[in-house]
Amino acid sequence: MSVYVVKRPAAKGSRWHVRYRAGRYGSTVHLGSFALEREALAVKERARSLELAGITPSRTSLQGIAGDGQLLADACERWLKTRVDVAERTLINHRQAVAMIKDRWPRTVADSLRKADVQDWVAQMTTMYAPGTVKLRLGTLQQILDWLDIDPNPARRVRRPRLGERRKEIPTEAALGRVREALPARYHALWDVLLYGGLRISEALELEWDDVDEARGQLTANGRKTGNGGERPRSVAVLEGQPDWLPTRPEGARGTDRVFAFGDHGPHTVWLAVSQTAERLGVKCSPHTLRHAHASILLRDGLLDPARAAERLGQSVATYLSTYTHVIYRD
Repeated sequence: MSVYVVKRPAAKGSRWHVRYRAGRYGSTVHLGSFALEREALAVKERARSLELAGITPSRTSLQGIAGDGQLLADACERWLKTRVDVAERTLINHRQAVAMIKDRWPRTVADSLRKADVQDWVAQMTTMYAPGTVKLRLGTLQQILDWLDIDPNPARRVRRPRLGERRKEIPTEAALGRVREALPARYHALWDVLLYGGLRISEALELEWDDVDEARGQLTANGRKTGNGGERPRSVAVLEGQPDWLPTRPEGARGTDRVFAFGDHGPHTVWLAVSQTAERLGVKCSPHTLRHAHASILLRDGLLDPARAAERLGQSVATYLSTYTHVIYRD
């Protein structure tokens, strides 16, 4: 039989491998491995159809089965379109992870990715994100490479950081000021929104000019991380005692234009710009550090009571008091 399916043991259960061999003594071509037998049988039938049409079955001719020669960035977008049965919150996490993957490997062929490449990525993320976030981002890459049927999957062979509580260290206000001044000027307005508004970096980069109400001194942040996975827009106003940190709408800007337009630069690029600038100054700081600093200042200076502060951050009071209340010193 020229196209056949074999069952092989795997780390979790079994996988079904589809193979093609031209003639009795021809070389064997691997067409893919699948978790479900029905998926393997469907590929087997497609391969037979190609053979009958005079086309040699291969991963390339079986479109959508494998990633031979395909850019990882392109594969990420194709994979996202298949995620039609997941919760909204999960899809948001996938989109954020895909943005980071594309930023890390914009021109990398998917099946050329090595374990060392992924391990370096994980090591870099570990210095900037909580272990749980690293696990989510790595999990997305694992799923994408599985979907491309890249075997062995290099993302499933790396070491992940241990999960556990991690206390966020907040630099002094003077140290934060030094980092801001050292950053390129194009990031200053974004920095102010993160520090004085307490937005997440993903929320800030999604702001449109229609979300900014200069007359009322507030903006609308479209919260992405609510308990039920849905969106929960919230108003974030300039508080008494704060500088006027609202972005100023340039002449000719449309309401649907992004407030912070950095081209193709996503959250990961901004994260690197901040963390690397801070590192040069001997300060440990990322965009999310500014959210923690904002929460700490609200409590330290009594700008808002805990209930209103939690609402401003899009969190429950319990989460605000247990996660975001660190002491920040003025100097």
